[in-house]
Amino acid sequence: MARVGIVFGMLLCGLTYAAMVWDPHKIPAQFIPMMFGIPLLFCGVVALNPHRRKASMHTAAGLTGVVGVGGTVWCITRFLKLVTGGAVNIHGLTVLSIMSLLCVIFLLVCLRSFVKMRRAQSGGPHEDAVVDAGLHQAASSDPSTNRDVSTHGKA
Repeated sequence: MARVGIVFGMLLCGLTYAAMVWDPHKIPAQFIPMMFGIPLLFCGVVALNPHRRKASMHTAAGLTGVVGVGGTVWCITRFLKLVTGGAVNIHGLTVLSIMSLLCVIFLLVCLRSFVKMRRAQSGGPHEDAVVDAGLHQAASSDPSTNRDVSTHGKA
């Protein structure tokens, strides 16, 4: 997961670079993805340390959650302003829309990883474990067998 944070941090920094190359007129919206890409990149690098991984990736997920939701709301309001005939910088709207999309994707990847880790730590039941538990219960209820039930029917 640390490498994913590094990649998404670099993607946000690359988005700033692409925005600067794409439009010769410098606007503040071009630099916003880099302002969040650098901390995300830093969290990914810190997460390479196993002792700091959990705190760092939770910080990165929180940061991208705030940026993703805030950026999405900002883009929706600007899009509605554009539809109603207001003046909106299309370049800035595009850059921040891509940034919001990247942040939401990273947040979903983080949440999936967190759930997967939580299930692995709690030893949650898997399909194979449920089937094995049924075999274990059937083997332990048969008093005529004198074998160890932990082998699941294997001698």
